[in-house]
Amino acid sequence: MTLATASTTATCHQTWPLLANSTSAAPTIDYANTRFAFEVQIPRALFNAQGESDNGDGQRFVSADGKAEVRAYGGWLIEPEIPCAASAAISDKAMQLTYQRTMGDISIASGTISDQIFYTKVIRTKDRCLTLTLRYPSADKQVYDAAVKGIADSFHG
Repeated sequence: MTLATASTTATCHQTWPLLANSTSAAPTIDYANTRFAFEVQIPRALFNAQGESDNGDGQRFVSADGKAEVRAYGGWLIEPEIPCAASAAISDKAMQLTYQRTMGDISIASGTISDQIFYTKVIRTKDRCLTLTLRYPSADKQVYDAAVKGIADSFHG
């Protein structure tokens, strides 16, 4: 599979790896969640938007073959003790953590679960917990690894 590069027209001007046969005029799906005030850019060549959730907390994006997905969602921090970190999103005992980092109010974790790679970025604000998760097949690492950085860099709130 050949990768090509194109730039977005959005304000953060990420450079995105796109599948060479992409026919879409806009290289990204620019998702802005009004309820929790966050934004993320998803490469259109890799993912299709599934529509915002009924309660408006976020959206799911799925690859054409259904094997990879991105989820971006938010939640209110009602109590200060509520866990709001990437490590809190790792609940499955089968997950093998390979990377974890916290930088101020941003935490990141990644690793593997079975034959998939996962990546989680969590942003804690004064009153919100914003979460971005990606899962994709290990066999497709070359395709998705290049997109993870752009997606993660575009996620902010």
